[in-house]
Amino acid sequence: MLQRCGFKRNKHNFLYRDDIPAVFKVDDRTPFEFARPGSMQPRLIATEGSTSGMAVSALFSLRTAMGFANEARGLPVSPGGHPNAPQTTHESKQTTDAVSRPRSQRIMFCYLLDTRGVEVVSGQDNRAYNTSRITPRPADDSRLFPSMKLEGHVSMSAIGFTSRRIWLVNSTMTRAATVDDIHTQARDRATGSSQSHDNAIEGRTRAGDLNRDEYDALIDEVAKAGKRVLELPQGKDLFSTDISFPPELISLS
Repeated sequence: MLQRCGFKRNKHNFLYRDDIPAVFKVDDRTPFEFARPGSMQPRLIATEGSTSGMAVSALFSLRTAMGFANEARGLPVSPGGHPNAPQTTHESKQTTDAVSRPRSQRIMFCYLLDTRGVEVVSGQDNRAYNTSRITPRPADDSRLFPSMKLEGHVSMSAIGFTSRRIWLVNSTMTRAATVDDIHTQARDRATGSSQSHDNAIEGRTRAGDLNRDEYDALIDEVAKAGKRVLELPQGKDLFSTDISFPPELISLS
């Protein structure tokens, strides 16, 4: 019955789905940090999570995710991100960043991850349909599990999540664009100095400016340029299954 409903079991005997369109992730890294290398790398060295690959925490509710991002406004951001944002233990304690995040940074970002064809473990689904795996839990099982009601784990490889699957949601939750297009838009804008526009915006973010509006403006510019954007209904709490992606010319890998 569970298989007919779209559930599968991974090597840890957790239920997962690979037909969830999208999840939402809060992160202090700018969209340029994903676009430049072409991927979002898990901010951890090693972890034992609920997924077959590295477990990266995300949420199924856009409003909940944006709430965590907004909580960071005006607060110092630690190298592991906002302390209340959902994350695996190793995400909060270990990072692959060569340089620690500047403590002066005061904003975080809400990303929409395209998880079509990707293993996603829902904590709520496992608590409802896989209770024998959850309770009682073996004493020697220290594997991390999504603890929040609307939290899930996304399975990522060590090389990360391709940037073509990463969308930045604007601060009003009405529009999103891929980090690649946002980066291209910023690079194409003249600054009148030797510093590129993406580096200038990022520098202000690192210095502590509350400048999410600059990223919002880039998303609007992407839309005006006729590139792919997600138009989201204003005032509605969107969930993972509400997301429908516009067609693309290049297939995802």
